[in-house]
Amino acid sequence: MTKTEEAVSVLSRRIAEIDAERKQLDRALRTLVDDGRGRRRTGSAPKAAGKPRRGTGRARRGRRRDQLLEAIRRNPEARISEHARTIGVGGSQAAALARQLVDAGAIRRTDRGRYQAAAA
Repeated sequence: MTKTEEAVSVLSRRIAEIDAERKQLDRALRTLVDDGRGRRRTGSAPKAAGKPRRGTGRARRGRRRDQLLEAIRRNPEARISEHARTIGVGGSQAAALARQLVDAGAIRRTDRGRYQAAAA
């Protein structure tokens, strides 16, 4: 088989793979847009009857700050990134919360760059 024939064969197989994937994507799109009776879907799926509604996923005001303060009290040697993982926030949010706690006098920054709960 010449290099040209080999290239044609490889490209033909790849085109067939792409065509199969396109067909899958078309089916998925039709499923999203069409409810099976030729009507477009609108909004979200109907809610299950009797199923309790969950919260919005947002912490109440001041809760993350309180969680960070508690995490710092439990483990003053941990870095702010470790505390962030502990309370489930990003590092920049944890750093901003730490600044708020420093400003409020609840914690202080040590010489090693860690945070420590202020003496009560």
